[in-house]
Order: sequence, then structure tokens, then C-alpha cells
Amino acid sequence: MKHITLICIALLLVSCTIHAQKFIQMDMFGKKKAMRFNVGDELRFKVKGDDKFYILPIVDLDETTNKIILPKGEVFLHEIAEIQILNDRKTQQVLGTKLFNFGLAFMGIGVLDAVLFGSIFTIGGAVVGGASAVAGAILYWGFRKRTFRINERRQLRILNLNLEDLTIA
Repeated sequence: MKHITLICIALLLVSCTIHAQKFIQMDMFGKKKAMRFNVGDELRFKVKGDDKFYILPIVDLDETTNKIILPKGEVFLHEIAEIQILNDRKTQQVLGTKLFNFGLAFMGIGVLDAVLFGSIFTIGGAVVGGASAVAGAILYWGFRKRTFRINERRQLRILNLNLEDLTIA
């Protein structure tokens, strides 16, 4: 029984070191889930005192000095003022397109019915069609990026989950 337990623990330790990694974690006050930026991910950030966003991949992380190593240099965590996240917008774009098309079709059918058959095109039909077209356009073209300011409510830290780097005292 002891041999099986030791083998299981050894396999667990080996599997943990295979998947171990360093990453930047953005903790947000009041949120249970934190955002992660792994080595190799593209980081969109603005440095304090600068007005433009830099878009560079993370090459490596140094948790002792809190440095992010980038292809064109290094940045300390405390120098980052803002981080920008691009949303995966596939669902938003599909829903926005369908809502926009529905709104235009709804208004078009109402106007066509009024012209051809003499029915009354009400203000309610125009409101429903127009509102769904506007909502669809907002969903399709809006909400592409979110910008997070790094302050006391959002903090960055580098975490290292390599078991090899841990020392047991």
C-alpha cells in the first residue's frame, strides 16, 4: 500500500511540474475570478506617464523583481497604468447582426404593408423596429475593448507555480 501511495505522489508531482507556469494575475476588488496573462500571451498596456498603448507578447516573467520581460525590453509591474482586454466578440457579432436585420425587416415589412395594402403603420412598429436595429448595431460595433486602470482596486502580481523553484525549509 505504501508503494502505491508513493508512486501516486511521484506521478502527481511530475504532472504538476509539466503544467507549471509563471503568469501575471490581475486581482479585482469584489470579484472572485481574477484575470490571467500567461507567458506567450499578447499584453496590451499603457505605462505611467505615456499616452500610447503597447502591444507586445510576454517573453518571460521575473517574480523576484516583478519584471515583465518583453521582446523590446522590460517593464516593472508598478510602472503599468492601464491594461486593455480585447473581447471575444463572435457571439456579440452574430446576435448584433440578427437583431439589426430583424429591425430593418420589421420596419420594411410594416412600411411595405402600409404602402401596398393601405394598412396603418403605427408608431409602435417604428419603435420596435428602430430599437432592435439600434441595439443590434451597438452589439455589433460596440464593446470591443475594455480598459482596466491599475489602482488600489485592481492590482497586478506575478505568480510562479513551478514546484521545482519552491524550497522546503
